[in-house]
Amino acid sequence: CVRACVCVCVCVCGPRQRGFFGAEEAETKGKGSVGWPSALFSLANMEDLTAKLGKVYPVGAVVGAISPEVASEIGLSSKEEAQDWKHSAGDVKVVCGGGDAFVGILGMAVADDGQIGLMTGSSNVVVGLQRNISERQRRMIQQNGVFGPFPDAVIPGFELLEAGQPSTGSMLSWFQRNFAPHSSFRELDLKAAEIPVGSGGLLVLDCFQGCRTPHIDSKARGVIIGLSLATRVEEIYRAMLESIAYGTRRALEGVQAGRHGGESKGVREVVVVGGATKSEIFMGIFADVLGVELVTLDSPNAAMLSAAVVASAGLRISGGNLAETSQKFVRVGRRYSPDKARHELYQTLYSNYLSIYPSLRTTMHNLVDNNTEKTS
Repeated sequence: CVRACVCVCVCVCGPRQRGFFGAEEAETKGKGSVGWPSALFSLANMEDLTAKLGKVYPVGAVVGAISPEVASEIGLSSKEEAQDWKHSAGDVKVVCGGGDAFVGILGMAVADDGQIGLMTGSSNVVVGLQRNISERQRRMIQQNGVFGPFPDAVIPGFELLEAGQPSTGSMLSWFQRNFAPHSSFRELDLKAAEIPVGSGGLLVLDCFQGCRTPHIDSKARGVIIGLSLATRVEEIYRAMLESIAYGTRRALEGVQAGRHGGESKGVREVVVVGGATKSEIFMGIFADVLGVELVTLDSPNAAMLSAAVVASAGLRISGGNLAETSQKFVRVGRRYSPDKARHELYQTLYSNYLSIYPSLRTTMHNLVDNNTEKTS
């Protein structure tokens, strides 16, 4: 997160104006202040690093104006050449952004205590905001493979939590490429929709690229259990969709650790963006497994919308802070409500899913360690 923003701010503003997104690195937790972790640097005998890194800016802070060199490169006029151009390069301000998934919540209207966002794609990220996290809750959260809490990382006064699944859409792409190359995802969805809950007795462990939440384990591997000579391609595909939803539920429970017993029942709704929102069957499975209402947006690109939120709030164009501007900019799309009967069926299947990793962890590690052809 920090490296990406350093490059942007240094290149756009010039070497004298360095902008860093680093609120999550602050030593003063939840107090509205930002800074580098000097105590950590001291432990590593790197006390002088803080001075070299420069100032930390919060999200939405104006860090300077576009440099003449960048203005020339991208075709902005100088003041002397402005003429018909409304603004010269010196008038174009640079506003500090942040980490992709962090700032992305602003394009989802996830800007208040207890709100949850799910970003889907080749991997999935579950992000939540909380206030006043106790030390006991903090330990429980971190024991569940959740990154954070990061105080004031995006919105002052809130601590941000992030959990994730390394292989979701990428797992589906692998399956389609190798086992259904002549079928589109739309065709696979239509067939999967005809399969009952449980996918004909199949369970999949979605660790095709290791595990992030709750088990931080790069040696975890994907598993398909329940195959028989009667198993059909569409049953495996649906089992993979269900598996991803199970993994997302576990990530959500990790973010909720310390609240409501770590269960998803304390969550009113989850805002979902990304590729999965294009699939009705996938969204329905997510809702039924999670047991909460899912909300999609009418914007096709929440990440770009979040950049507009940050810029508008930072330049005081929107008339509100980051949270208020987020609420103004975001429009709700479709809602998916869980089916109570299907949710109950998924409860037992979810319990079985949770048992796979601890049962096979040693075997998976042995296979990775003994694999002469090392792969990621």
